[in-house]
Amino acid sequence: MRPLEQRAFDVLCVGEALVDFLPDRKGRRLRDVELWTRCPGGSPANVAIGVSRLSGRSAFLGVVGEDELGYFLRESLAGEGVEVRGLRHSPEARTGIVFVSLDEAGERSFT
Repeated sequence: MRPLEQRAFDVLCVGEALVDFLPDRKGRRLRDVELWTRCPGGSPANVAIGVSRLSGRSAFLGVVGEDELGYFLRESLAGEGVEVRGLRHSPEARTGIVFVSLDEAGERSFT
């Protein structure tokens, strides 16, 4: 396989990848949520996944922690067909997390 910089991609996404925790139901206060679902998140990571789902070739370039959530992100992005050789794991970094609240209409807010 050619080095990352020599491969042809439709979109190269650079920036943050983090883990979103989504509540089990809409319209609940964070403190009342009993069940959370983890999903890959962060705008650049989401764009890379979206491009891949639309049959485009996407790659992600960024840094996550050398931790379980960082490896969850690598596996999730790769599982969606995103090239992840540019995703680095650093022992100095901590993988970001976000708790997402959904109001009754499904509008999101982030904590």
